[in-house]
Amino acid sequence: WSNLLPRFALLTAVVAVSFAAPFIRLSAPASALTVASGRVGLAALLLNFVAPYALRRFWALPPRERWLVVAGGVCLGAHFGVWITSLYFTSTASSVTLVAVQPLFAALLGWWLLGDAVGVREGVGIGIAVVGTAVIAGTDWSVSGRALAGDGMALP
Repeated sequence: WSNLLPRFALLTAVVAVSFAAPFIRLSAPASALTVASGRVGLAALLLNFVAPYALRRFWALPPRERWLVVAGGVCLGAHFGVWITSLYFTSTASSVTLVAVQPLFAALLGWWLLGDAVGVREGVGIGIAVVGTAVIAGTDWSVSGRALAGDGMALP
């Protein structure tokens, strides 16, 4: 059982992430921030199962690290708000493709801000992922001002 639960959780997470953009697109009558709040609220409900463990770990952190965790949560909330808004301005394929290049931005910012080097294998993997997401998007790229604004919001 202890080996099955993490696998089930991972499968559930992959399915949830995979269906997020189309479901968000279907909720178009609702405002983007309402959808983002609902998404985060649903995640919070699901996380109640691990909340006692997570809260113990959170309060055991030094104060500076607790603030970093809170800042990370604020940044994640901002990301959801901006990315979900992008789905109202551009195509789902364009938005998902652009948000999927996060590893590229993480590697570049890690190198620039922290001096972290990306190994050859990681670089090849990031390159394959970026090319793959572009192939998946196909020719769905639009050049209207509205779509470009949405594309900009989808960038990490």
